Amino acid sequence: MRSVGVRAPLMSCRSRFLVAATIVSVMSGTSTAAPRTITPLDACPTDGLYKACIEVPISSRSDDVQFTEEVGEDGTAVMTASVEGRLAGGARATFTLRLVDERDRLAAYLPPRGWAYVGRSAANNPIILTNGGPFEIQSAGVDIEPTPLIVVLDEERRTVLASYPNVGGSIWIEATGNAVSAWTEHRGRCISFPAFRPGLLSGRRHGCAFSKSGGFNISSDFEPAVGTKLSSLRELIPRLRDLDDLVDNKGDGSEFGGQGWLVVPYRLRKTSIVVVHMACVDCE
Repeated sequence: MRSVGVRAPLMSCRSRFLVAATIVSVMSGTSTAAPRTITPLDACPTDGLYKACIEVPISSRSDDVQFTEEVGEDGTAVMTASVEGRLAGGARATFTLRLVDERDRLAAYLPPRGWAYVGRSAANNPIILTNGGPFEIQSAGVDIEPTPLIVVLDEERRTVLASYPNVGGSIWIEATGNAVSAWTEHRGRCISFPAFRPGLLSGRRHGCAFSKSGGFNISSDFEPAVGTKLSSLRELIPRLRDLDDLVDNKGDGSEFGGQGWLVVPYRLRKTSIVVVHMACVDCE
């Protein structure tokens, strides 16, 4: 038995192409996908590829990244913003960054408790961990707090060798030959201190001599940098130019203080390399 039905009229190849093109055009014009929402992790993983990680505050200093904030009756603040970046190695795209905090925060700043930070990309952009994987932030002005805590200088060459931001926690400074490295402690491991240069953080179990009280610790390869001139430090460290009232506390160039700040230089013995530690002891 043969079934009988209504037969559709035949279309030419050109007609079929035009219909298909029209459908694609209509679909693409009416279905604009919303940016994917991702949430930064506020705690580092304990194992896996990104266990060399610390939680650091990240701030926005860009007019292009504006956070909208909603505060619920329970005091919980939810902030969202559109941020450019690459998620899990994908293509650059716009994402909605969603932040939740129980404290009142200025819309221009992100939660001070910190995000899981694992280093910087080849393009020197910060990389954080999110619920969707590692996220390279590509929006200009969204980064680690830029105020330096430690600056490594070469006195003879008048150059800055490294700058480390203030991310809190214990600090260990050591030298291998003339190379200076900085480390911080996280869950009993030594994690390389964040710096504004490409590369992921690294970790090790031993080799950092943190004191029980935490704070700043430096190896015996260094000595007080007697004879350091404040004018020379200001030439290389812009932050110090804003501290007009700094004075030479000991009269020998080994410690400067004022405006709630303590600035102490250490020299790597028998070299021109100086590590400058800047501590905010009573400042805003």
